[in-house]
Amino acid sequence: MIVVTLSPPMVVAKVGSATRGQARMAAMNEPDNLGIDVALFCPAQHHVGNLRKFAAEIGYQPRGGMLAAWPQHPSDSWWEVRCPDGCPGVFGGAVDPIRQEVKRLADDPRRTNAHYTLKQVG
Repeated sequence: MIVVTLSPPMVVAKVGSATRGQARMAAMNEPDNLGIDVALFCPAQHHVGNLRKFAAEIGYQPRGGMLAAWPQHPSDSWWEVRCPDGCPGVFGGAVDPIRQEVKRLADDPRRTNAHYTLKQVG
C-alpha cells in the first residue's frame, strides 16, 4: 500500500495497486503544483498535445482531450502518438529522454511553458 499526501489542503489517500493511477492524477489536479507546460508538435509543426510536469508527476493532454498520467504505466519505456492533423506515421520515442527534457525545462524557475518537436518513430 502507498500513502500519498497532497497539500494544500492536506489530503491523505491510501492507495492500493489498482488505484495508483488515480493517485498520480490527484497530484496533477493540484494547480499550485504545475512546474511547466510543454506544447508538443509533430515535425510539420502541428500541435499534438501537451506534457505538463507537476511536482512529482508528468501528465499528457492530447489536443482537445483529457489530462492523463504519462507515461500511462510507470514501467513504460516507449511512447507513441499520432498527429491529429493526419500526418503519416507516429511520433514520440523512448520515454526516458523525453522525461529528462521535460524535467530539465521544468528546473528553470523562469520558464512556465516550452515547445518540443517530437521525432517520427514509425
